[in-house]
Order: sequence, then C-alpha cells, then structure tokens
Amino acid sequence: DSDEVSTLVSLPEQDVLGVLYDTRADQIAGYTIEQDYERHVYFDAAMQAQYDAISAQVGSANFEISDLSREGKIALIRSWRPDDPLSYYLWNADTEELQLLVHAYQGLAATELSLPAMTSYKARDGQLIRAYLLLPRDYEEGTRYPTVVLPHGGPHSRSRPTYDDFAQFLSTRGYIVVQPNFRGSVGYGREFEEAGYKQWGGLMQDDVTDAVHFMVEKGLTDPDRVCIVGASYGGYAALMGAIKTPDLFQCAISLNGVTHLEKILEYDMRKVIDKEDWQRLLFDRIGHPKDDREMLDANSPALNADKIRIPILLVAGTADDVVPFSQATRMEKALKKAGVQYEFISLRNTGHNPFYYKEDIEEVFNAVEAFLQENLQ
Repeated sequence: DSDEVSTLVSLPEQDVLGVLYDTRADQIAGYTIEQDYERHVYFDAAMQAQYDAISAQVGSANFEISDLSREGKIALIRSWRPDDPLSYYLWNADTEELQLLVHAYQGLAATELSLPAMTSYKARDGQLIRAYLLLPRDYEEGTRYPTVVLPHGGPHSRSRPTYDDFAQFLSTRGYIVVQPNFRGSVGYGREFEEAGYKQWGGLMQDDVTDAVHFMVEKGLTDPDRVCIVGASYGGYAALMGAIKTPDLFQCAISLNGVTHLEKILEYDMRKVIDKEDWQRLLFDRIGHPKDDREMLDANSPALNADKIRIPILLVAGTADDVVPFSQATRMEKALKKAGVQYEFISLRNTGHNPFYYKEDIEEVFNAVEAFLQENLQ
C-alpha cells in the first residue's frame, strides 16, 4: 500500500536529521542523528562496524564519506571541526588506516585558531544545557578571560561544534566564546524544543544568562568583561540581555536582530500564505498578536530601550527579507530617545546574512573588534 506509513526510528531526546539511502540496493540503509557531532546509524551490522571504525579514528570531529570505491574498501572522508574548517582523509578498510590527505584551507594558520571545548551546565531550574566553547590558543587554567556569549539564531536551531568564522574571529582576539543551546534549540528532542515556545525573552533568555553565571562560577570568565553578541534571534537575545540583566554584561551587539515582536509577527503573517499555518508557525512559537500582546510588548527590545545601561552596537542589512530593516531603525530611534550609547551600521543592499559579501565582512568584523576592545579590555 503506497499510503502506508511506518516509523523506522523515534528518539525522545535526540533529533533524527534524515535517512541514509543506499542507491545500489535501492533501499533505506539507516539514519543520521545529532549528538554533539553528526553520526550515522546503519541497519546493516557490517556497514555499522566499518563506519564505527572510521568514527573512532576521526575522533572529535564531524565527518562524512564523500566517495567510496566500487568494492567498498577505499573511502574518501571529509572531516571538519571548530578548529579545522575542512580536511580530507583516505580510509583503507583492509588495514583500518585513516590517512590525512590535505587540509583544504592551506592559507589558514591552524596553529593560531582557538581551542574547542564542550561543557554542560544546570539552568536555575535544574535543566541540563549543552554549550560549546572556544578558548584562546594561549589559554591558561586559573586565569579569568573576557568572554563573548554567542547565542544562536532561529531560535529553533542550534549551535554545533563546527567551524564558525565569526566565533573563531572573536576568540582569536583573546576572548572565550560561549555558545549555549538554550531551551528551544533543536537536536535534543521535541520536548526540549517546545520548552522554548512563547519564551522569547523568558526561559530561553534565562538559559543564556545562566551560561554566564556558570562560566563565572567555574573561574573561566571575568565577570567585569562580558559581552553578549548574536545574529537574528541571537541579536534579539543580545538586546534582551542588555534589558533584563544590565549588570551582567558590559556591552551588547545585535546583528540583524528582532526588536519588536508584534511587528515581526505582522511581517511574518504576510509571508505565510496559508492562514492555518499562522498558529503552528507563529502564534504557538512566538505568541498571539492580540491575546499575548502584553507579553510581546514586555519582551520587545524597541519598547524597553529605557532599561538599557550599556553600549549597544546595531548592525542591519537594508535588504533583509527575514528581519526587515525597519526592526533596526525602530531600535535605533528607541536607543536615541532613551539616551543610550550606541553605534549603528547599515549594510546597504545586504540581506539577512551580514557575512555574505567580503566588504560587509570586513566592515562588521572591524567594527565588532573595535567595539569589544573599547568595552571589554
């Protein structure tokens, strides 16, 4: 029956990213899961054994088999991790040897990149939160470092232990970078993701705040030198951090961040064609523009700029079709009215990704570096 549906796998605290399809056998061979790194699970024991052998030698990194010999004995492996954007290896199944072929980015000084680490911390209600760190190459245990908290966008996305130009740029300037997977993040099961619904500025923000407290308690972070930085939802979280916990941060940087929840709902409602999807995609996740108006206003940075006491850097693209440029201009007007110290960078003809054009990358990176230097050093 072509209409019959069956469940191959269901994991309560993990997300299944997709299925693995064997084109030669014309059948589903397994599935991909996401823990810290993406890993494959095969239904065939022999295939799983070979994959596990490769995984053991690759170690703490993401990888994929990009090509395989007809006999299945030789495989070309692509691998990447937070301190290595891409490398190629050759796997010999007979000898079980993994040989490095080449680092794809020869011009990148890998010896100067920051060092990756992982940790988990308990939020204020006991929920365990996973976070990824970058430590400066000259990191010394027992020394407190200036720190950048870098919440991800989405918000129903996640941070991953993968190479990130911006995170590496920040950390190689001498900062510890913390990327928390607050509630609402994907990868940890439906319950964890849905715990972030209607929690813009609420529980999701508290989880980010608790990451800072954890880093300070562990003696890693200098509590007097912390900045919160983010893009899209992360930019929103940066502004809400300045509003909700003004004594926790010395500065905040918002890149194409949401600033007015009611207005972003109105904008998104025009983009969602089927009105029946409004509830599922917008109202359940952010809030209802009428029923939840008080909550939305209380958690809109542009309506609460008078609570900000720290310097703000705003960056926004004039051609952003995800978070419209008007969100940034509303925030700028509110900051000016409240007498808040701020800088505003308008990226002309740039969309939602401020790191797409070389000229934008240079401008934003230089501005961010100078802003952090001024406020954290």
